[in-house]
Amino acid sequence: MRYMKKRRIRENIKYKHKIDSKLDNAEIVVRTILLPCEDRSKVEQALLNVVHGNIDHEEFGGENYLIIQTKGREKIERIFNHFRNRQVLAALRKFLITYSSEDEIVFYLHKQAAFKGILSLAEPGESPGGEIIVSIKVENAREVIMWLTRF
Repeated sequence: MRYMKKRRIRENIKYKHKIDSKLDNAEIVVRTILLPCEDRSKVEQALLNVVHGNIDHEEFGGENYLIIQTKGREKIERIFNHFRNRQVLAALRKFLITYSSEDEIVFYLHKQAAFKGILSLAEPGESPGGEIIVSIKVENAREVIMWLTRF
């Protein structure tokens, strides 16, 4: 029995290292539209409340976007700890599996809530001011989702 516990612990540690390696190499893109009626500094603060990084401005199709591109496990864990602290992991898991693909985790956040430091999930098109779109490119996204949303 004791051997079985040690073996399970070793397997869990090995699995954690595997997931950590994937997260260390993951690329994170956080972006949102900047509407003419919005205060740019407030939208920038909303993005920075999601993930820390340098904010770039891009124009695409006549619209302005603010974008943060970064990478790393610590930044991803910081995002998911917001949800873990609010105890909404089951809902988050379902949401992530719905909008993610094999190698990319995608989710949408309310911009106004993010400005206040609260990460709140949004459906695409739900917010009249546009959502913050978080995209995490990672190998085997479903496995990573299950790890990040474990209870």
